[in-house]
Amino acid sequence: MKFTKIIGVTLLSLLAASTSFASSTWTVVATASGGDLNAMAIGDTLTLEVKLETSAAAEMIATAGSVNNYDTSVVSVDAGASTVAADLLFGVIVPGVGSFNGVSNLESGVIDTSEQGPGQEDTFLSVLSTSGSGGDGTAETAQFTIVYNVIGDGTTTLRVGTFADYADAFSGASDNIVNNTEVTITVPEPTSVAASLAGLASVFGVVAVRRRAGRRGAGHGEARPLSPDLRGAGAQGRSHGAHSRGRARGAVFCGAAAELSGAVRVRARGLRPGCAGARAQLRRQPPAHQLARAWRHEARASVQQQRGAG
Repeated sequence: MKFTKIIGVTLLSLLAASTSFASSTWTVVATASGGDLNAMAIGDTLTLEVKLETSAAAEMIATAGSVNNYDTSVVSVDAGASTVAADLLFGVIVPGVGSFNGVSNLESGVIDTSEQGPGQEDTFLSVLSTSGSGGDGTAETAQFTIVYNVIGDGTTTLRVGTFADYADAFSGASDNIVNNTEVTITVPEPTSVAASLAGLASVFGVVAVRRRAGRRGAGHGEARPLSPDLRGAGAQGRSHGAHSRGRARGAVFCGAAAELSGAVRVRARGLRPGCAGARAQLRRQPPAHQLARAWRHEARASVQQQRGAG
C-alpha cells in the first residue's frame, strides 16, 4: 500500500530525533528449481525465503520491505504462489501453542509498487504501529516466501529489504541502520547452452575414439583364435616370394601368435604370444609356410592318435 510507506517515512522523520529504535537485518535463502542459480532456464522458478530480524525487541515501530530493481525481462513475480506473514516479530513464542505480541503486516500479499521507485518493486511488508514490536524475530523462521518465474535469458540482481530510493521507511536506531541483501541469478542464452553441450560432446567423442583406438592397438597383443587353415599363409609365402612371405608372416604372427606359440612351441623355440614378441623373433624362426606345414602335421597326428584310441 503506497500510503503506508509514506506515513512510515513521515513517522521516521518525526521520531528519529528523540527516540531510539532497533536496527533491522534482512536475510534471504534463494532456491532455483533446477538447482543452480547460475544456470537457470526459462520456465524455472526462483524461490526467496525472506526473514526480518531486529537488533532489539520491543523497539521497532515502522518499516517496509520489498524485492526490487531487477530485470523484468528475466523474471516475473508469481504473487499467487507467494506467501507473506500476517504478523511477525513476536514477543512470545510457545511451540505447539502459538505466537503472541507481534506486529501486524498491512500487506496481505505481494503487490506492485513500482511507481514509488526507479524500477520494478514488489512490496510484501508494511508495518506501522503505535508501540514497539514484542520480539526481535531471531526465533522465527522465514516470514515471507516470494516466488519468481524465469521468463527470459540474462543476468539480474534482485534486491531484498528496505530501500530509500523506493520510498521504504524504517524507524530504527537514530542512524536508521538497515542491513539489506540481494540475490543474483543467471539464465544462459540457449545458443550458449547448445555450444557448451556440443563442446562437451566433442570431448567425450575424442575420448571414445581414443579408447577404441587403444582397444585395437591392444588387440594385436591379445591371444586370438587361430584363423582358418594356415595353408593360405604358407601358399602366399611360396607363390609371392620373399616380400609376400614377409606379409604372410605378419598375418600369421599378428593374427594367431598366441596359438602358434602353443601349437608349434618346439619348432618356434619358445615364441612369445602377441605381435610384438612374434615380430621380435621373426628373423630367428622358420618361414610361415614351414610353420603352417608343421602345424598341419601335428594336427593330423593328433587326429590319427584319437582314431586309434577309439
